[in-house]
Amino acid sequence: MAPMMPILWTSPPKWGPKGEGAKLTIDSDPTAPAAEPPFSILVVCTGNICRSPLAEQLLTTRLTNAGIPVLVTSAGTYAMVGKGMPDEAAALSVRYGGDPRAHVSRQLTARLVADADLVVTADREHRGEVVSSTRALPATPSPSTSSPV
Repeated sequence: MAPMMPILWTSPPKWGPKGEGAKLTIDSDPTAPAAEPPFSILVVCTGNICRSPLAEQLLTTRLTNAGIPVLVTSAGTYAMVGKGMPDEAAALSVRYGGDPRAHVSRQLTARLVADADLVVTADREHRGEVVSSTRALPATPSPSTSSPV
């Protein structure tokens, strides 16, 4: 059984015409340290309209339902920037529990790769693009050489 969390008001109550509007939320201990950001996964394909968004949505659904805190995103090596998923890919996403409505394709960048804990690619060519994109990032100094003595 999960530990009990205190019930805290998020704001003073604002009563509607029939006494509606007061909202209670369950919050963790406000003195507790902030939680670590969730594990992040970047899924990469070519256009970022079919394979990678489908994988993003299904991984998000399955891992979240399993209680695993995760942030899954996707990008394309030659993205059709700003496009949604085609009907066929969107239908597959819905069929297997995903939600394609908010997807907008985006281009793979070195920053997206650097910010991910894990990068999953659709094929070897995409892996090569990911590796090449990281060459644009500045080298990170090691902790032993980055702090003055």
